[in-house]
Amino acid sequence: EDLDMKDIIANISLNMANIFCVLDDYDSAMMYYKKAIHLAAESEEYSTLLTSMSNMLALLYSAHPDRFDEIVPETNMFRAMKLPDLPMSDYTRSIMRGIEFSSKKDYASAEREFINSLKQINTVYTPERFRLQSYSLLATLEYIRGNNPKAVFWLKKSLNESGAPDIRASIYYRLRQC
Repeated sequence: EDLDMKDIIANISLNMANIFCVLDDYDSAMMYYKKAIHLAAESEEYSTLLTSMSNMLALLYSAHPDRFDEIVPETNMFRAMKLPDLPMSDYTRSIMRGIEFSSKKDYASAEREFINSLKQINTVYTPERFRLQSYSLLATLEYIRGNNPKAVFWLKKSLNESGAPDIRASIYYRLRQC
């Protein structure tokens, strides 16, 4: 940090946030995602910005869907940014809109955005992780609606598509919640 290398610190912060997610330390993960988002925006490290934003949104909605107000500054900043045409920007915007709709109890619009996010995945790097995010968001939405069978459907769909041990462990954890 003394060298003011914001792009590198943004990437390190993203990785730290991901580690805290694995450790189930929500508050630390959110702190590092927010730090990564702000530093990535300042340094125009857009790939890190998009990954940090989508991960933060997914964590918030999966862990505390009623606490959307905690990330309003970041969503407002993200919405106001003029991003270059990047592969995952539409995906990130879709899940952000879905969470915003859900926070307003407009569940039909939230579902449309989360399903649309699946069509927006445009990356060669771990696309199954982004599908997991979208399926997890859909599962959380159904859980909020009180439709546990549909929540389980979305989680099983993800389980069937991924062989990655960390993704499978996350899905099994979510299935236990339902």
